[in-house]
Amino acid sequence: EDTIEYNFNEATGVLVFRGEGEIYQDYFGTPENRDEITAKIKTVIIEDGIKSIGRYVFSDFPVLENVVLPFEFEKIDEHAFAYCKSMKKFNFNVSEYLSVRPYAFKGSGLEYVNIPSNVGVYGHVFDDCDSLKKIVFNAGWCIVSDCDSLTEIVMPADIHELGSTAETEEPICTIARNCKNLRTITFPAVEEINNIKVSTANYGMFVEDGPNLKTI
Repeated sequence: EDTIEYNFNEATGVLVFRGEGEIYQDYFGTPENRDEITAKIKTVIIEDGIKSIGRYVFSDFPVLENVVLPFEFEKIDEHAFAYCKSMKKFNFNVSEYLSVRPYAFKGSGLEYVNIPSNVGVYGHVFDDCDSLKKIVFNAGWCIVSDCDSLTEIVMPADIHELGSTAETEEPICTIARNCKNLRTITFPAVEEINNIKVSTANYGMFVEDGPNLKTI
């Protein structure tokens, strides 16, 4: 029962969505003319009433730079902004809980990411973001893989444990994998953080293939 429509100003490159429901990929015509349309879109504005972006909706938009979300927004689905190479920043400023699904920004041009405490990120959201230099998690966190320029990860201020429990022998989930220039992982100033281990068992390693990691 979605009632979404959009208006595109070709002169400015601004695409505005309005209505209610979820934005799906098939708003951009047939596969034959999709590339011609998406190559002109620089800014996407989503107005109040729309709650989510579906899978692959804005994937591989070559000149997309800015996205404006409504204050009440709920979900960014898988690969929604994957391979948007011109996107250098993204504003996650929403009032409710926002779910960001796996690979939502895979291969994009993001340079710095700050994830607010009301945003939940699934695994591999920022994989292959070769321009990403720093990522700050304020609540939950996700594994970051194959980000060639990443130098720093800041973990949430309320974190007390990585993994299941301090009593088990299960290693933690991997924080970073194959980030060759990662130098620093910053943890908050709390009394104790439990279950930080380095292991090659089934659950992964604390940092996997990070040859330049200098400071934790």
